[in-house]
Amino acid sequence: MRMYENIVEIIRHKMKSKSYRMTLHAQRERFNDMLDMEAIEEVLLTGRVIEDYPEDKRGHSCLVFGVCEKRPIHVVVAGLEEGDKMLVIITVYRPDPEEWELGWCGRRTVK
Repeated sequence: MRMYENIVEIIRHKMKSKSYRMTLHAQRERFNDMLDMEAIEEVLLTGRVIEDYPEDKRGHSCLVFGVCEKRPIHVVVAGLEEGDKMLVIITVYRPDPEEWELGWCGRRTVK
């Protein structure tokens, strides 16, 4: 986690100060997976970064993993660059066991 420490600090600071917004796509996914905002907020305040996308076309973004009510949740956020005022929740979902290793933090390799 040390390599993502700064990213985690940025995410938590923006969440605590309510400096975030959700994309329409994230809202749709949230409803599809029956995730409430409290669960998403908890994941972003307590979860860990499992993938980093510094060259993403939307700007520096990352994938955060967390557990809420004993169920895994993934949240992709952007707005991690200096000068970005808002954290942007790009998507949220419950990870598919067909695509993710046990523990939900590593992608399964295609055979």
